[in-house]
Amino acid sequence: MPTIAEAGVTGFDYPIWYGVWVPAGTPAEVVDKLAKDIARALTAPDVRDRLAKHGANPMSMTQPEFARFVVSESENVARIAKAVGIKPQ
Repeated sequence: MPTIAEAGVTGFDYPIWYGVWVPAGTPAEVVDKLAKDIARALTAPDVRDRLAKHGANPMSMTQPEFARFVVSESENVARIAKAVGIKPQ
C-alpha cells in the first residue's frame, strides 16, 4: 500500500493519534477526573520516556480542544479520501 505522497497526493500530513472517549451520559465528575489523571500521567517522565521510545509525542488537550482536534482530523481524512478518489458511503 503506497503512502499518501507515493500515491501522488501532496500537502497532507496524517499522523497516527489516540484519544480517550467515554459513553454519553458519563457523569461530569468522572470525565473531569479521568481527564486530569490522563493529563498528569502524560507529564510523568517515565511515561514520556516510554512513549518517546516508541516515537510518540504525547499531547495533552482539554476536552474542548480535543473535540476541535477530532473535527479537524475528520475533515482532513475527508479531504484525503476525496483527493484519492474515495467516495463517502
